[in-house]
Amino acid sequence: MRSTACQGSVSFPDLQPYEGPPSVYHAEAEGVPVNGVNEFSHGLRPEMIQGHESELEFHVWIGTSILDAELVGLSDDLSKVRINFIQTGADSAKVRAVFIHSTPY
Repeated sequence: MRSTACQGSVSFPDLQPYEGPPSVYHAEAEGVPVNGVNEFSHGLRPEMIQGHESELEFHVWIGTSILDAELVGLSDDLSKVRINFIQTGADSAKVRAVFIHSTPY
């Protein structure tokens, strides 16, 4: 899931964390992505994710002028996510990070 390639400008806002039910962690934000790879903080503690990257999911809701959104990967330090948006206008997207792990932190 890690990738070191990053193209384009960063315009999507950092995700803001909130705690959900026990052992489920969420962060989300809504914003207007630029066309291309957007890199932003996923809002969760990297030390919590390390070794459990497969338990981290990203859910993306896109506006009508966004044709696609594809996960590129995480930054090497696990603090940021890269998502490639195909943006043809100025619609917003909503991105949610969900980390589900059975061991409490």
